[in-house]
Amino acid sequence: MHRSLMMALAVAAPAIPFETTPAAATSCASLGVGTRIVSGTAGIQPTALDPAKTYCLDSRTNVIIVPGTIAPSGALDVYTRRTFDPAFVQPYNHLNSVLLSGTSIASAPNPGTPFLRIRPMPATGTLGAMRVNLVNVEIGENRSIELTKASGLSQIQDVFIVSTQPRTYQTFSISNPNNVSIGSYNLNGQTFLRPTQLTLRQSSITNAGLLGVEKGSTLKLDSTTIETGIVGLYGTLAGNGTVRGPAGVGSNVNFRTGTGAVFSPGLSIGTLNIGGNLSLQGATSLISEIDPNAAQNADLLSVSGTVTGADKLTVTLEKDNGYTATGAGEVADFTGSTYTVLTAASIDSNSIALVEGGSLNAHLSARLIGQPSNTGQIVVGFTDNSAVPGHVPSKLPASTPWSTLVSAIAATHNNTVVNGSSGGGTAPGATGTSNGGQQQLSNGQTVSTAWLGLTNAQVSQLDQVHAEPYSSNLTVGLEQLEHVASSVMARMTSQDHDHDNGKGHALWMDASYSRGHVQGRDSLGSFGYSLSNLLVGTDLIERERFSAGVFGGYGYTSMHEHDKVTQDFSGQSAIAGAYATAQIERFTFATVVGYAHGWHKSTRINRDVGLFSGGVASSSYTSDNMLASAHLGYQTLIGEGMQLEPFVAAAYSRIWQNSLTETGGGDFNYSIAAANAEALTGGLGVKFTQDLPNTAQERKLRLTGVLRYDHDFEAARTKAHQITATSHLFGTFTQTGQNRGAHTVTGSLGLSGALSRTVSVRAGVTGSLSQHGHEFGARGHLRVAF
Repeated sequence: MHRSLMMALAVAAPAIPFETTPAAATSCASLGVGTRIVSGTAGIQPTALDPAKTYCLDSRTNVIIVPGTIAPSGALDVYTRRTFDPAFVQPYNHLNSVLLSGTSIASAPNPGTPFLRIRPMPATGTLGAMRVNLVNVEIGENRSIELTKASGLSQIQDVFIVSTQPRTYQTFSISNPNNVSIGSYNLNGQTFLRPTQLTLRQSSITNAGLLGVEKGSTLKLDSTTIETGIVGLYGTLAGNGTVRGPAGVGSNVNFRTGTGAVFSPGLSIGTLNIGGNLSLQGATSLISEIDPNAAQNADLLSVSGTVTGADKLTVTLEKDNGYTATGAGEVADFTGSTYTVLTAASIDSNSIALVEGGSLNAHLSARLIGQPSNTGQIVVGFTDNSAVPGHVPSKLPASTPWSTLVSAIAATHNNTVVNGSSGGGTAPGATGTSNGGQQQLSNGQTVSTAWLGLTNAQVSQLDQVHAEPYSSNLTVGLEQLEHVASSVMARMTSQDHDHDNGKGHALWMDASYSRGHVQGRDSLGSFGYSLSNLLVGTDLIERERFSAGVFGGYGYTSMHEHDKVTQDFSGQSAIAGAYATAQIERFTFATVVGYAHGWHKSTRINRDVGLFSGGVASSSYTSDNMLASAHLGYQTLIGEGMQLEPFVAAAYSRIWQNSLTETGGGDFNYSIAAANAEALTGGLGVKFTQDLPNTAQERKLRLTGVLRYDHDFEAARTKAHQITATSHLFGTFTQTGQNRGAHTVTGSLGLSGALSRTVSVRAGVTGSLSQHGHEFGARGHLRVAF
């Protein structure tokens, strides 16, 4: 951004011939008694500037005015001679600077009272280049900065203004700057951006070469005039005021915008005037507030010259804060008028993008009136969609839980099927237990009244009160079943029995914990989750090449951080199952089956949306779950104590989630029908084991690593889990939630060893990357033979 401003500055700065001025003529001594001659760095206390002080810069100097208050009559006069060839005006280290940081400038009784004047040397007219940095400076009324215009023997004078908090300068003026930058400062030749919010009220900038508003910054004009040759707008220009050429009335400014530039005319409704040509050189926005009952019914950007690059312009239409009607009355008012938002001598394109802003009624759609290239105006009108059967606000993306909820509300209002949803009732006067659109909300309003009063922003808020997390939570349940099967399978294929020579039976315990994240795709929500399992088991049958046993345990799941709906789940499960493993020569086969019964709780925070009332929706429900898994591997020795086992695996898991009904959620309570979800995976991988050297033979250590790929055929087929929700107001509709995706790569690394001939332990870490997310965790295992 700084580079683009410097390029514009180079265009604006006049060529200055280099001349050698005799030393005597440029001597600071010629300024007389009381002049302070400084060079290098000079610090000034603000209180020392009353009465006004004169400083002469004998060579390149940084003048720093420290925090404090400059009195109403306080001022600094700075004289500096030109000390370098103007051909080197761009090298940053050749310029003088005045820095005011955290300084307060007291108000003065008379307009235009200066607190800083940059002056040329007497008699010679020579003046060195200067930067003035205003960093977090508070300026009272009627103060000014007086500079000398770059011409002849005078070099450029630049002003940089930044602030970490919004500031308003009233009856403030800057005269003769070559460059005024809002949102950047320059120290020792290095330019830094700092988003700045500055309002100039009844103020002026005159005879400037360039005005720049940097990206992320806002310059708001309030009855303010800026006279400059060039404007580079990369941030926001707002308010009521005029920007014109440096010669004042009748002169033209060359106004350019870059990508991200924003015009926001008016303080409420008002006009920004540009005296000159406007060139839109990057994607630019114009925000216009509208009040159909006002004398000037829309914010206006008025350009006296041409507008080029209009195909890069997006006009966002908002409702003015002073307009208070809602619902059907609002729709009628807005559709009853047209609104002029931009005028110019000519406009080079009709491809103007219109956007209905968040404050507008959601049932209005904007349209261009006429062709801007013919009329030199951008005029808009509105269409009422509220009575159109099947209409839903255009801001909604397709195929999301958000859009299905909105479609259900629209179907209820219109008493017609909308995007497959039939809504919550029948039309007034018809048969049925409820009347379409006339169902009463908890505050006594009707669905139709609330629906017609929604703004675009409020329609967006409906994305926070739907039931998608219930379908997303099915993914978490399937992940837990997979972890149970994986824990038991790792127990059977770990060869822990090598430590106790495979004699006798064994008891074992396995504990695991994982955290994961699923990234939503196709406008579905993202969410995080955690899984904990504690399993205990015993080998009922132990043979040299065959063993079998049973296990049981406890599981805990939680789902959180849903990026759309504020809803938390917790679940507890009782787990039971059986396992078996057999070794035939170098082949190892293992299988596990299991069942789990779950108890689940959910809490969802629903916000108020327009006239729809929210609340904290809570529910409790149960689930039944089953799992089955099989593993076939081939063990081969590849070195001393080193073994490689390629394997194939398959697993199936299924959840039967029982129905539930929420309470406490206001108008957004839902009943969720019984649902199920399943995963069918096939995988292949390789396991590597390496015995580690140890002095105690009975405490042999072993390093184990596993890398595997799994393909979930159900996830590839269904893309997302689905549940059916029923609202007592909006009827029945479906909600879909993101699954983990079809493809998963998992890696693990662990150590196992024996504490004695009968006790062995194993611990490790695991991580997986799936098509839609990731997961990381740890696991520990204890085995006692007897």
